[in-house]
Amino acid sequence: INAEYMEMQEYLDDYNRDFSPPMALIMFMDAIEHVVRICRVLRQYNGHLLLLGTGGSGRKSLTKLAVMICELELFQIELTKNFSFSDWRDGIRSLLLNVGVEDKQMAFLFSDTQIIQPSYLDDVSNLLNSADIPNIFDPTDIENINSAMRTLCSIEGVITSSKMALYSRFLKRVKTNLHVVLTFSPIGELFRTRMRNFPSLVNCCTLDWFEIWPEDALSSVAQNALEKGTMAMPETTTSQMDSVIHMLVLIHQTVLKATDRFLTETKRYYYVTPTNFLSMLEAFSVLLFDKNKETQSQKTRLLTGLEKIYQTESQVEDLRQMLKESQPILLQTQEEIAEMMERMSKDKIGADEKRAHIVHEELKVSEKADECAQIKAAAQEGLDEALPALDNAIKWLKNLKVKDIQEVAKYQNPPEGVKFVMEVVCKMKGITPKKVGDVGKKKEDWWEASRQLLANASELMNFMLTFDKDNISDTLINKITPYIKDERFQPNKVREVSVPCTAMCQWVHAMYKYYHVNLEVAPKRAALVQAEAELSRVNSELIETRNSLKKKKKKKKKNT
Repeated sequence: INAEYMEMQEYLDDYNRDFSPPMALIMFMDAIEHVVRICRVLRQYNGHLLLLGTGGSGRKSLTKLAVMICELELFQIELTKNFSFSDWRDGIRSLLLNVGVEDKQMAFLFSDTQIIQPSYLDDVSNLLNSADIPNIFDPTDIENINSAMRTLCSIEGVITSSKMALYSRFLKRVKTNLHVVLTFSPIGELFRTRMRNFPSLVNCCTLDWFEIWPEDALSSVAQNALEKGTMAMPETTTSQMDSVIHMLVLIHQTVLKATDRFLTETKRYYYVTPTNFLSMLEAFSVLLFDKNKETQSQKTRLLTGLEKIYQTESQVEDLRQMLKESQPILLQTQEEIAEMMERMSKDKIGADEKRAHIVHEELKVSEKADECAQIKAAAQEGLDEALPALDNAIKWLKNLKVKDIQEVAKYQNPPEGVKFVMEVVCKMKGITPKKVGDVGKKKEDWWEASRQLLANASELMNFMLTFDKDNISDTLINKITPYIKDERFQPNKVREVSVPCTAMCQWVHAMYKYYHVNLEVAPKRAALVQAEAELSRVNSELIETRNSLKKKKKKKKKNT
């Protein structure tokens, strides 16, 4: 038995070295016997297998190993999301051409879980019965088959030109090179229906039943998991390991016996498969890992606690020795402390006076800050009244385009509203009018001066946008006051004749309003500057007093 096991283990190592992914198989005696049976059938002419067993029994894995041992090429249908019947036929056609034309020895591994359509079993049944599937080849394939078989027959010394004879030779080679391995589960009515509908699945195949794993198989799998897998228990003795293995096997076998009683009492089947045993091992692995982690954590905490206790004992002993040596120094220090406390008592009286002075200064600072805030709020309230009109006028000015202003300059005889607005703008800029008319009857002509001003639109825009609104003279306000009160100089009236002049009109009104608001705000600003200066002075005195108190505290702490 050991020799057989070693030989099979070598085959498994060769498979894992040459193929991917590797298979983590445990080669117990029952598995070795199944591999031998599969190999025996695969070496027979037209040998096919029907492997019957529940999930996890190792049918596919042992088949792959046996195929490698027999030096065959494994073929499987890969199902995809959009897999169709035409894809199935393409795969089977490729398989038949490989074994029949290319003379490759192959094993077709097919599982009942891959039967998406019942017609798949029709094709499999035909393969088992005659190695032929009707209408699977197109004319090109037939031509390739005939050409290959004609060459083969000529090598064998058989001369024939019959297409039927050539195709028969093709089927003979298919039977020689192709081995079908079916892995079905015997559970359920569907399996029995398939066996009745397709007798060739039984008649043309050698049956191999993968029954319940024996006790030695369960023990081998559990032992491998405990020694090499995720459940590795390196610190466990041999007797402990044997006890754990026996416990795991006993649990599985107890459940198996319970299923027999369940069938007797309820007339219902409950299947316990090798997958259940592997799941139990995985659950045991998780539990073992958690418990090991918990135990290791408790062990670490205990060792850390003991180490802290030893360190504390050593430190306490050192402190005792130090206290004994420092006793004379402590007596001297007590006398020095008494003297220091007396000095500190005197310093405390001075510190209390300083602290009271600081509280008084902080109160003055708070009052002065409130005063500044009130003045600032009153000034801002006045500004808030004038700023919206000013912002609106500036917005209108920014929206003006140079060409719009230049259009106004082209007027030879502008509307009265345009003349009126430009007259005020000229006065804002300090431009004097031109005198026209007869001597003694000359009148002021503002439009000529306005045209010169409008001619340089960019300069006019820059003048209005950068106007020093905080330093408007009383003389200028007196000049424009009559216009402000005139109905002709209202934005609504001006908008009827010129949009650019409307923006200028709003700007003049905004400057007029800002001037009067600023008259009220200016004294408040002056008072705010004076109050802030006073607040700064009081703050400086407070900081100086605090620093003095901190120095005394540091000196007191240093002496302590």
